[in-house]
Amino acid sequence: RQEARATYETAKASGRKASLMEQERPNLFTNSVANIGPHEQVVVQIDFQEPVRLSGNMFSLRVPLVVAPRYDPAPIVQSADISSDGSGWSVATDPVPDREKITSPVLDPRINAPVNPVSIKVQLQAGFALGEVKSQYHAVNTQAVDAQTRIVTLSGGAHADRDFELTWTPMDSTVPAIGLFREHVGKDDYALAYITPPAIEEEKDTRPREVVFLIDNSGSMGGASMDQAEASLDYALSRLKPADRFNVIRFDDTMDLLFTDTVEAIGKNVSMAREFVDKLQASGGTEMLEPLQAAMKDPRPADRSFVRQVVFLTDGAIGNEQQLLDTIAAKRGRSRVFMVGIGSAPNNYLMNRAAELGRGSFTSIGSGEQVNDRMRDLFVKLENPVVTNLVATFSSGNADVTPSTLPDLYRGEPLVIATKLGSLSGTLTVKGMIGRQPWEMTVPLAGAARGEGLSKLWARRKISDAEVENTLGTISID
Repeated sequence: RQEARATYETAKASGRKASLMEQERPNLFTNSVANIGPHEQVVVQIDFQEPVRLSGNMFSLRVPLVVAPRYDPAPIVQSADISSDGSGWSVATDPVPDREKITSPVLDPRINAPVNPVSIKVQLQAGFALGEVKSQYHAVNTQAVDAQTRIVTLSGGAHADRDFELTWTPMDSTVPAIGLFREHVGKDDYALAYITPPAIEEEKDTRPREVVFLIDNSGSMGGASMDQAEASLDYALSRLKPADRFNVIRFDDTMDLLFTDTVEAIGKNVSMAREFVDKLQASGGTEMLEPLQAAMKDPRPADRSFVRQVVFLTDGAIGNEQQLLDTIAAKRGRSRVFMVGIGSAPNNYLMNRAAELGRGSFTSIGSGEQVNDRMRDLFVKLENPVVTNLVATFSSGNADVTPSTLPDLYRGEPLVIATKLGSLSGTLTVKGMIGRQPWEMTVPLAGAARGEGLSKLWARRKISDAEVENTLGTISID
């Protein structure tokens, strides 16, 4: 990054045209352009690769169109620096040292006409007979080319004011259990494997659950987002059983715990929680750290009679993501963290990474119509066992696999492995435990279909591995 910045500054100082793209967050980039002449037009073209997501029998592609305004906590932590000059005066430690870089300009829609017109064309080649193909938040025109192919375009007049999400399902509602793709770049082969373990109904974990719900009622959640969050939490409360325990924490730039500790999910307590949630209004800042710390605090860390879960409903519109991720990594204990992204442009980086570190999963809700279906899918995951102790091995022996530590899986979720190989030969074997039963699958690599961008996906995942290890403290990134 430093080398790229130096090259750009040298070109800029010499009067040459130059551009520089920098990552400020894994899902936030800035692009600088130098020496634009009077009346000149600049075209910026950016290519990016993104893996399709699979959950249950639904595939989804999300195209980010908005960098939503983020709440940046003020620097409040002080540390004394007496080593430099011996004065003993303290200096502030800023939780968001790059706040200028991640602050996006926003025009008031009540005063300004819609800006940032957008057009999207998707050529969807699923590889299997398609059932429903749906744009979740935008009006589209869909053309069926054949049973496996659709061309989807945005209807006219669209603007980049919300993310675009396209979902599709197989015709027979049966998702293929294995997907294997390959790419050859330079001297190396790259492979991407999607493997979906079978669901074993009789192994359902029957232990009661201890659930702490966090609901964001800050100003960025105003309007439809607050309605969706309240409806989602109301649905979640309706799924609790009397043997379960729960608590609700609400926050903006202040916080309130409904109960001092988790309580039995009996009628009067659930009714009290519903009344508490129904009265929430969106306002104020977004101070997430203290409520997250409260939710992760486990007064009974050795109690294995309950499955402890933290369900976090938010748009994630903050700049101090790293503080939250550090908290989850340090305090997760026996808890599992489930993120529910609310609104038209949630902070997907925070949602995915928090769920990864918290050994849970991420669900996105962008409209009121999605609340019941997606919360129902989430509770299927909450109530069903994970696939644990996953290990992937390649018979060739020289594979560089990512993620380096395979995650726990929840029902309907695939294991996604990217790897760099000297040659695409031999087999991939995956082993794990589904409930109390051992599970194993072997896939021959020679049958992989041709794909594009897998080398970049592998490299991106390697960077992600390093970022996770840095958060966990196993490596240090300067």
